Amino acid sequence: MYCPLDDFMEKRDDGSIVALTRGHRVEIGKDGSVRIVSKITGELEFEK
Repeated sequence: MYCPLDDFMEKRDDGSIVALTRGHRVEIGKDGSVRIVSKITGELEFEK
């Protein structure tokens, strides 16, 4: 997985961040939670 570029990061009003990489969607919650989802399969690959 590569680091997301600034052009592919969205900072939402609720304090969360959604970032798209070549093959993943990275969701960072306002509480610090992290979810990494495969864009190809839609499978949750990591959650903390």
